[in-house]
Amino acid sequence: MNMSLKIIVVTALMLLAVSAVLGTEPECEAGYYGKEYVKCADQVECIYVQYVCDGDLDCEDGSDEENCPVPECEAGYVKCADQVQCIYERYVCDGMADCDDMSDEENCKAVQYKITYSIFNHRWARSRDPQFVYIRGSNGETAEHPCDADFNVINQDVVCVFESDIDIGDYECAFLRTGGSDGLDLKKVSVQIDGIETHTIVPQWRANYIGLDDGETKKFCKSG
Repeated sequence: MNMSLKIIVVTALMLLAVSAVLGTEPECEAGYYGKEYVKCADQVECIYVQYVCDGDLDCEDGSDEENCPVPECEAGYVKCADQVQCIYERYVCDGMADCDDMSDEENCKAVQYKITYSIFNHRWARSRDPQFVYIRGSNGETAEHPCDADFNVINQDVVCVFESDIDIGDYECAFLRTGGSDGLDLKKVSVQIDGIETHTIVPQWRANYIGLDDGETKKFCKSG
């Protein structure tokens, strides 16, 4: 091997050694349909530029979702704890997780509902069956709750109390249901929310009482 050839071979080997030490990063190829590629932080993997900060991890090292600007939510929406996902404001504390991280159902304030049944003064007014109630508002409704009280009384007030951490918004209606085969006759029903009198239900059209038939659900709304 002559001297010139030796110099060329040695030079090539040196360049390969330097390349191995320093690393030679490949360039990203041109994408289809005019899409551009960008490199991940590892300087090896390439992804479409549209995938950067789109909320999904496309780089194996996750660098495509780092240092991304925090998106703003549109009017009527709120941000989840991950500071990325937006949900309807009315979905917060509605009893169902809408955020992927379930943060919309965390730290929900429990509200106390107190429903007072005034039993009519007649021996047929009382009931030996359980009674059930739930409350509806502008944003949603509570679950139905059984009233743990004795309705087998005459001319007395029977109180049903329960708590719910579902944000129903502004109060709209109370729903009363009687179970079993006994009906129930009431001369008044009042609804308190966190100790504040919210709604009073009285007989209409000169009736002496509000009748709940066997298994019937009655709706009483503030708007009538």
